Amino acid sequence: MKIMYIGSSGALSILPLRYLLEAEHSLCAVGVDAHQDSFLRDTRLSIIAAQNESVEMLARMAGVPLINLRMPLADCVRAIREVSPDILLVSCFGRRLPQEILDIPAHGCFNFHPSMLPAYRGPVPGFWQFRDGVENFGVSLHRMTAQFDAGAIVAQRSVAMPDGVSNQQASELMAQAYVDLLPDFLSALASGNGHETVQDESAASYMGYPQAEDFRVDTHWPARRMYNFMRATQHWGYVYPCAIDGVDYPLQIAHDFSEAECPDKNLEIDADVIRVTCQPGVLTAGLALV
Repeated sequence: MKIMYIGSSGALSILPLRYLLEAEHSLCAVGVDAHQDSFLRDTRLSIIAAQNESVEMLARMAGVPLINLRMPLADCVRAIREVSPDILLVSCFGRRLPQEILDIPAHGCFNFHPSMLPAYRGPVPGFWQFRDGVENFGVSLHRMTAQFDAGAIVAQRSVAMPDGVSNQQASELMAQAYVDLLPDFLSALASGNGHETVQDESAASYMGYPQAEDFRVDTHWPARRMYNFMRATQHWGYVYPCAIDGVDYPLQIAHDFSEAECPDKNLEIDADVIRVTCQPGVLTAGLALV
């Protein structure tokens, strides 16, 4: 079965592609959303830093044909038809695929999504799950349709999320769950034994890109929730406003938390370190310089 894979940089795209290459699945092409100068650069002879790894680089090194999805739609459709994929797999791709592309693979197009659909549809579900303090993280593999993240689910897996993970660490845990789903999914699809479950629209939620105000934290949250949200979203580069006794304190980095009660004080400040009483627990964080 010939597979076309579409992704970008980051663990959510890179780890599944590594699996497909190492398991020697038949990859007929890799699609990337690349600017022309990047796409034309031949990186096979370059020394590339590990942090710059991308699906484009992995494809070039493995000799898998690349398709630049920034080409005009007619050119993209022509290029994909030429490689004739049986299935198209997508992970962490930021643009909607038009129906003309979705209709090409014989077995359809499938997308990895880092939430337990139908909850947390949208481009950055990890942000909102950490913000809401969810306990049940997970990943979903679903058939792609004209509506974002709404196609029938073919596989799901829960993901244990330890306290204090960074965005990179959370992405790696999610990506590994994707990889764990792939063998059974591909085998069932090839044998015609795949099962799909229509999403329950009454349970669906969609969240877009966060705004600055979405980084505000609240002392009514448990300290553990505030700590995990701040640690997992630190890469965005925002401060975390926190209102205490009518004053906004600009929290910047979460250092630690305790679940012990501390009813006597709402906060303690020592130089640039603040201890915030939550419900329940205490968060220790660094204050932003203003």
